[in-house]
Amino acid sequence: MGADGMKTTLLGGTNLWRQVAGYFDGDGAVYVALCKFVLKIRLAFYDVWKPQIETTTQFFESRGIPTRRLSVQEKGETELWNLTFSEPTVMKLVIRKLLPFSCKKRGDLLVALNYLEDRITAREAVEKLNGLVLEKRRSGYIRRFDVDLTRSVGSRPGKRPARTARDAHA
Repeated sequence: MGADGMKTTLLGGTNLWRQVAGYFDGDGAVYVALCKFVLKIRLAFYDVWKPQIETTTQFFESRGIPTRRLSVQEKGETELWNLTFSEPTVMKLVIRKLLPFSCKKRGDLLVALNYLEDRITAREAVEKLNGLVLEKRRSGYIRRFDVDLTRSVGSRPGKRPARTARDAHA
């Protein structure tokens, strides 16, 4: 193990994706924002120890997975560092790598991947996430979202069906 307690294991070990999935299960999250026609999904890793996030960033970048600049949030006297993925193609790649080893957040990741790959609609994704909340496998609250569009259809303003008859003539 390296002097920082992590770098040697994460970058040079044999169970790399298993380790990152375990880290995500503990200190990661699938965030879902309800927008007008789509769900905005983000994957995030959080830690108060900046070297942990930096090492995780290096792990992804060394495998050709682009990352964004790290950001920090102030939580009282504590800094909370985060690494966030929000680009759909990158998120799908990361989720596919994490899924075989994820336990706690496996359901969240499956819902996100199915939505990102247009296998389920926004309404179905929210219903599945609500089910995980009710099963106490996801923290959060019950939401309602009655948009029966897949991500790709909801993301294209010119291709979306009108929501009401009035909208069609406006």
